Amino acid sequence: MHNRPKRQMLKKLLPACALLALMLTAFFVYAAITHNRMVAQNAAYLEFETTQTADRINEMLHNARTSLETIASLYSQALDSPEVDLADLQEIAAGSSAFDYIEFVSSAGEDLSSTGGSADLSDREYFKRGMNGESGIDVVFQSRITHETLVVFYAPLKYDGRIIGVLLGMYREARMRELIGADFFGHPSTCLLCLQDGTLISSSKVNSNISNVMEIFQDNNTLNTTSFARFRSALEHLEAHSFTFNGVSGTGAACMAVLPETNWMLLQTFPSSVTSSMVNEANI
Repeated sequence: MHNRPKRQMLKKLLPACALLALMLTAFFVYAAITHNRMVAQNAAYLEFETTQTADRINEMLHNARTSLETIASLYSQALDSPEVDLADLQEIAAGSSAFDYIEFVSSAGEDLSSTGGSADLSDREYFKRGMNGESGIDVVFQSRITHETLVVFYAPLKYDGRIIGVLLGMYREARMRELIGADFFGHPSTCLLCLQDGTLISSSKVNSNISNVMEIFQDNNTLNTTSFARFRSALEHLEAHSFTFNGVSGTGAACMAVLPETNWMLLQTFPSSVTSSMVNEANI
């Protein structure tokens, strides 16, 4: 007799509990679907933006290289002796805002900068190539003049048809950081420019504490072994590649694109904090 009220109460509570369980299940399913949709949406957006950014950087590097080749050709025609002095370099630098500064390396490997500095660069690969008549783009990780990472554009300088040295145009770290910077929905993204082996050339972050982009994803909690191997393979083989990773605030997205002008790689990441914020707003 005394248990009848309890049984009746239970009968009333069971449908409510079942409804609550159903609502919770529906909410979590909806949250999971929303999360996956946001991750896929952000990954697609990141892939598009990375491709566009890589194309823009590649074009700017190509234009800078062409500009230096033109300067070297015109100046070669204007030289009235095989000697290039500081006044000559300052005159060239004054006429070109395409570079942070201009340098000339003599056939003996002695460097003269438009800023007045000098160093022995006879061991630099770009000097050897320039003296062989080549022009191109290189990177120096420890400048002997400015003691920073520099992107170097080089072209042979001639007098009377003979190569007398190599003309250099320099991009300093601040210019490269500005060149590769990007943001997503008002949030700055991490943009990294690197060599084929992952060695970092430039980062959009002022105080980056890594020397190789692979350091970002070496933690198994960020990328599993299979995903990391695929990421590393894409770097080594200069392949475009998109993937997700476990960030501090949830799932993040990353994308790599190739710069054909240099065979460097651009890596951009979509912050996991932005994805989490977008998911939370969608679930409100």
